[in-house]
Amino acid sequence: MHLIHTAPRSTAPRRPPPRPTPPPAPGAADRIRAATAALLWAAARPIPDAPSIDAAVSNTFDPQLLADSAIAQRVAPLVCRGLEITGHRRLLDGTAAAALRTNADLWRAHALALPLAFRAASEPLIAAGLKPLVFKGPALAIRYPESWLRPMEDIDLIVRPRDHARALRALTSAGWRPVQSLTHRRHDTLLAHPDLPGFPVELHTALDSWFEQATELDAGALWRRRRDATVLGTPVFIPDPEDELLAVAVHAGKPFHCFDKLIWSVDIALLTGAAAQPTLDWEAVIHRASQARCRTVLAVALALGRGLGGQAPAWVAPLPTGWRERALAPLLAPEWPLDPGSLRTRRTARYALADGWRQQARLFAGEHSDLPPRHQVPRTLDTLRRAGHRWWLLQTHRSARRLRRLGLVAAGTAVGMALRLLPVTSVWRSIDALARSVPSRRHAGDPVQIAAAVDAALRPPLRGAPGRCLQRSLLLYALLRRRGLHPQWTVGHLVEPDGRLVGHAWCSLDGRAVAEPPGLEAAYRPMLRRGG
Repeated sequence: MHLIHTAPRSTAPRRPPPRPTPPPAPGAADRIRAATAALLWAAARPIPDAPSIDAAVSNTFDPQLLADSAIAQRVAPLVCRGLEITGHRRLLDGTAAAALRTNADLWRAHALALPLAFRAASEPLIAAGLKPLVFKGPALAIRYPESWLRPMEDIDLIVRPRDHARALRALTSAGWRPVQSLTHRRHDTLLAHPDLPGFPVELHTALDSWFEQATELDAGALWRRRRDATVLGTPVFIPDPEDELLAVAVHAGKPFHCFDKLIWSVDIALLTGAAAQPTLDWEAVIHRASQARCRTVLAVALALGRGLGGQAPAWVAPLPTGWRERALAPLLAPEWPLDPGSLRTRRTARYALADGWRQQARLFAGEHSDLPPRHQVPRTLDTLRRAGHRWWLLQTHRSARRLRRLGLVAAGTAVGMALRLLPVTSVWRSIDALARSVPSRRHAGDPVQIAAAVDAALRPPLRGAPGRCLQRSLLLYALLRRRGLHPQWTVGHLVEPDGRLVGHAWCSLDGRAVAEPPGLEAAYRPMLRRGG
């Protein structure tokens, strides 16, 4: 006989099964990512901006994504400090923020040995009569409120090519050991010290290897315009302020970097901020950027730096247009630090950052130079095939854009002729009925860009009608209405000081005039409103 023992039945009430977490509402994930990116940009500023952080914290964000992105972008110390200074320390108490705090503490501890490592690397060179040019890390760290806020993984020193062998002997006699030597494919020698782990030294003779040169900026120009400075208690050379800005931007825009670390953009913001010392000569920056063919790299760097408190004028380096503008758009998106993008996006961006076809050809040749000979030809042919396919897509896109512009020109001409023959209210009713009956398949888009397309189509005077604003506003109303928006068309007037009566017509969305001068609605008294 087998006895079967059964556990006594519990008299405690059963817990109801956990309810499944409801899926996020449509668009909620995008809003959370946008709020997380906004908080990352606001908290990573070298000088914390309390209103920006307060506005970002007021929205729902993803703490885990914030922590992971800050660590990957090397801005964890800045983010922790920004949240603490602005009174949001509670955000650092959660589980997701534990890794963020730990990473910031590690960089703080790492920076304690920086002065010792810097002296160990620079003093042997100074004793040998080879005072080095300090590039990036230590020269930038001393500009931050505290040096540990600027994480760095190595110490970059530049010497003249003819002094490289002597400098290498001086460092090796001081205990440094070469890890990677200078070759035809390396422009620097990597050295490590057994007593200073975590602080390797890169002894440069150039800024890039030949196959990585997306610009013409060279170490010789930096050396000729160098200036004396004291870095971490040691007398060394540092670049001229304008050269330093270009060198930091070029380093961030290297083909294998493509601005994928937010800390490099923080460096740009620090060098171009209101408190930057010494002040920059922007005319000299433009001249040297043109000589070094790095205007595009500089434009992207300054645009990213403005998002972190930089105050570089917009006219210094405007962003490119055409296919390069589309290729660089992912780098300038606010969510870029959360996801640096695919390999294909980065490969396209590396060619868009180059200012000329010679630099692009050099990058193309360098991309295949490290392959075995039997693989170089197939890889090159495959790249040319993909480039041809993208060129064909680009031409198709241009053709479609030309057709759309011709359609706008024809529509503008039709509106102008109708205004000559019919009352304006009859023209509006016809346009409104037509826009409702023939909706557009394109997404809503930016109303300001749509207005710019209308202005481009109506620019020649031959297509103008009496009261050009009527023609423009009616055509803009039709386009906005076709794309599912609800614009309001308004005709108003004002009385000039000399007694003349001036009329104007415009379109509004959500109570704001589209692509009109500020204060227009307050200046004009409405006479006729339609739509909305």
